[in-house]
Amino acid sequence: MWFGAVAATNLRCFADIEYRPSPRINLIYGSNGAGKTSLLEAFSLASIGKSFLSNRTSDVVKTGSIGLSVRAVTNREKGGSSTVVVKKMKAETTITMDGMPVVAASVLARNAPVLVINSKAPDLLSDNPSNRRALIDRSLFHVKHSYVDTWKQYRQALRQRNEVVRTG
Repeated sequence: MWFGAVAATNLRCFADIEYRPSPRINLIYGSNGAGKTSLLEAFSLASIGKSFLSNRTSDVVKTGSIGLSVRAVTNREKGGSSTVVVKKMKAETTITMDGMPVVAASVLARNAPVLVINSKAPDLLSDNPSNRRALIDRSLFHVKHSYVDTWKQYRQALRQRNEVVRTG
């Protein structure tokens, strides 16, 4: 899988941007404030449904704009492609893939497996163990897609167990 194109409107510093990455290696560089991270956020929105910097999509909307739109095309090794569209208008975020509504982030992750490793990566060694577990969970999902179902069942059982322990 590789991104064939990504386009965004009203994403952080960009009114409009379109980028067509190489299917191989891409080097993104520029001056401070040029929008390198904003471009990466467009990829993040298309692959996990949110920014890798913020859980609130409203944080990535260009100042003074009422919403944003991101459109990304992913190409598959064996042929075919998918188009993901993320729209944020006021308090509502809609995500579609090939025209169909996306109801779970796992659908996006299956389509475009992306794992963000940034300057905070060393914190995984010293931070809360839950962050390490979350990284392992995300990584396992990309290796074995059915893991997400097992993970959801485990989380549900854990919630139920904790509720029983709390209530006695």
